[in-house]
Amino acid sequence: MGSSSNSKLPSIPTVGVHPSSTATSHFAHTASNMSHRTATTGALLVLNAFGVLSIGGLLFLNGWMDMKDDLIAQSEPMLPGAGGPARTYFTGSAALDEALTGILKFFYPCVSGEMPALSLFTAYMAGQVLPIHTALLLESLRASHRGTMLAFPVIWGMTYQSIPFGIILPLYAIAYIWLSPLAKPTEPGTSRAANQLPTDLARLQTTASAMLLGFALPSVLPALPSPSIISRDSQQIFLALWQVFPIWVSLSHWFLAAAARTFGFVAGPTHVSPTASLQSLRHVYRTTLKYTSLAHFGVLALATFPQLRPVVYNGGLLQERVSLWDIFVPPSALMAEGSLTLLQYDLYCACAAMAILVSYLAYTAGGLNRSAGLSTVGGLLRRSVVVGPGGAVLWALWDRDEEVLAGGK
Repeated sequence: MGSSSNSKLPSIPTVGVHPSSTATSHFAHTASNMSHRTATTGALLVLNAFGVLSIGGLLFLNGWMDMKDDLIAQSEPMLPGAGGPARTYFTGSAALDEALTGILKFFYPCVSGEMPALSLFTAYMAGQVLPIHTALLLESLRASHRGTMLAFPVIWGMTYQSIPFGIILPLYAIAYIWLSPLAKPTEPGTSRAANQLPTDLARLQTTASAMLLGFALPSVLPALPSPSIISRDSQQIFLALWQVFPIWVSLSHWFLAAAARTFGFVAGPTHVSPTASLQSLRHVYRTTLKYTSLAHFGVLALATFPQLRPVVYNGGLLQERVSLWDIFVPPSALMAEGSLTLLQYDLYCACAAMAILVSYLAYTAGGLNRSAGLSTVGGLLRRSVVVGPGGAVLWALWDRDEEVLAGGK
C-alpha cells in the first residue's frame, strides 16, 4: 500500500546552474570591470596631459616663464612687484637655496596682496588642499594599502609640492585604481570592511591634529600681513617652510600618535574595530570639512562683500573690487596673474582627478553599478557648493566608510 503510493509520487526535476554558465558570468563580469578600469585610466591620463599643458604649457605661451627668468637673472635677486630684495640663503646648500629662491618668487605674489584675486584664491586653494591631503592620509592607513605606494602620503605630497598636484593626483588615482583592493568590484557574499579598516587607531585619531599642525599652521604664517605683523624676511622664511608641509604633517602625525600611545589616550593598533574606527573617522571628517567649509564660504564672502575684507597687506589692497570671476576664471599677462593661472588649473585638475577616483570607487563598490557612480557624481556637485570640490571628495569617502563600516558590508 505504502509502496504503491510512493511509486505514484511525481518526480521533481532538479533545477541547477551549469558550471559553465557561472564561469561565463564571472568572465563577463571581470571583462566589464577591466574595460571600465581601462577607460577610467584613459580619462585620468587625458586629465594628466591637460594638466601638463594648462599648468606648464600656458606659462610659456603667456610669457610668465620669461618674466620669471628675468627676475632670477637680476644681479640682486628681487621679489616680484614692490616686494624688495629676495632672500637667497635658507639651508646653506647652493642648489637647494637657488631652487627655494626661484619657488619663492612664484609664491610671493600669493601673499603680498599685489593681486587681491590671487590672494583670495590662494586662501581658497589652501582650504581645498586640506581635505585632499587628509584623504591621502586616511587612505594610507587602510589595511589593504599596507606596503603599497598608497601607504606613503609624504612621498606623494612632496612630489606634488615639486610638480603641480594637478599633474600628480591623476597619477595617484591611476595607482589607486590598479593597486587597491578597494577599487575592485564587490563580489557577492564578500565583505569590504577588512580591507577598508584603518590599521592604526592612534594615527587615525591624530590625523586632524596632524593636518592642523603640519599644514594649516605653516599655511597661515606666511599669509600674515607684512611688514605690519611680520617682516618681509620672516615671510620669505615661512614661505620656504611651507614648501615642505607634507614633511611637517608626517612628523606631526608620527609624534602625536606616539604621544597618544605613550600616555594611553587611544587604544593600540591591535584593538582596531569597525565601530572604533568609524567613530574616529567621523571626527576626522567633521573637523576637516568644518575648516574646509569655513575657508570656502570665507573666500566667497570676501569676494562678494568687499566691506567684509580686513585691511591687510599694502595700503588695503584687498579693498579693491574683486569678483568671483576674477578669482576663479584663469587670466594671464602679469607675473601675479601667471601665478593665479597656474594655481587655478592646478586645483581644478587635482579635484577632477579625485572626483573621477571616488566616482569609480562607488561604481565598483556597487558591483559595477552605474547608478552608484552617477549618484556620487551628483553628490560631488551638490556638496561642492558647501565645501568646495576638494571637500566634496572627502565627503564622498566619508559616505563610503559609513556604508561599509557601519553597514557591515
